[in-house]
Amino acid sequence: MLSWRVFSLFLIRVAEPVVGVDRHVRTRLACDRRAARHGTGLIAPLVLVLVGCAGGDFATGTAKDSGGTQGSGGSSAHGGGGTGGRGGSGTGGVAPTGGASGHINSGGTGGAGAAGSTSAGGADPGDGGTAIEAGPPIRSDGAVIDASPRSGCPKNLSGPTLVEVPALQGGSYCVDSTEVSNAQYLEFLVAKGTDMTGQDPWCAWNTTYTPSTGLWPPSDQLPVKHVNWCDAFAFCKWAGKHLCGKIGGGPNSFADYANPTASQWYNACSHGGAWTYPYGTAYQPTACNTLDNGVGATVPVGSKVTCEGGFPGLYDMSGNVWEWEDACNGNTDQNDQCRIRGGPYDNGGDYGMCSTSDGALRNDPRAFGFRCCAETI
Repeated sequence: MLSWRVFSLFLIRVAEPVVGVDRHVRTRLACDRRAARHGTGLIAPLVLVLVGCAGGDFATGTAKDSGGTQGSGGSSAHGGGGTGGRGGSGTGGVAPTGGASGHINSGGTGGAGAAGSTSAGGADPGDGGTAIEAGPPIRSDGAVIDASPRSGCPKNLSGPTLVEVPALQGGSYCVDSTEVSNAQYLEFLVAKGTDMTGQDPWCAWNTTYTPSTGLWPPSDQLPVKHVNWCDAFAFCKWAGKHLCGKIGGGPNSFADYANPTASQWYNACSHGGAWTYPYGTAYQPTACNTLDNGVGATVPVGSKVTCEGGFPGLYDMSGNVWEWEDACNGNTDQNDQCRIRGGPYDNGGDYGMCSTSDGALRNDPRAFGFRCCAETI
């Protein structure tokens, strides 16, 4: 008789996958019936063991009602847990008989069939465990480069679109995605006209914002050039931004041009000081519009898609034109030396490094351009 019962249960279990019956429900009902039939006599435990009903899941009075432990399954979009009880805890997986289900990342923990969160795991709203918090991105040298939530950049300001950049010390700020173009600078000239008011004392000598060389108005997407430091500073102020300077506000120190915790421009270009070039650590001759690119002239801003970085959405931080920075060795007049960054189209190699910088007089009319920065909102 015992052999026939075992064989009958075997047939049920073999047939269930074929006919689509829920194996968990059928098996549990069968075990409940057998437990009731055999009662608590000496033979009852032996029978339950032989037919697979003993253990934490189905033995009467044990983990069936109080919650056993689910096993860990493999990764699955919505896999059930292992073979635990209705209230057990464990990671989601592919076994079809468990309680909790989990998504494919680190899975939710435990519970009465509720789904865990995606991302790095999460607390199950059922009986399960504790959420696993996702940590911030870590640089290859161990430094955290994204230590705080992003709050967003101002929208609808004049000039290039702003890109949010994390600061090593926490927080973030915004940087123009490209150099300011001729077309964008022309808007500034039209708006200002002959109005030269509002300049700082060290720019009192500046009597026009019109670039010193070139045919105007060139309404195109080439980077504006032949603007002096005061022209660049005035444009950024008019646009509701500021010339890139010190992280946290104000001008950067003339000596801190290669300090990623100080210089907004350098931190953005070098991916928080981790990269030599905006696109990585090794020089790529044709990635940006430098001498080795072979063009021999400026190209439209943002058109060199391989010259992206140090953070996504930033372009041309190496080559095309030198860019003015708000980092001068004094606040006196046109004879102050101010930093220029990024190198031009007609130099290559070391000139394309993020740490490359030179000094130029505040009123220097050579082929310099710029981009602006802003605070997050």
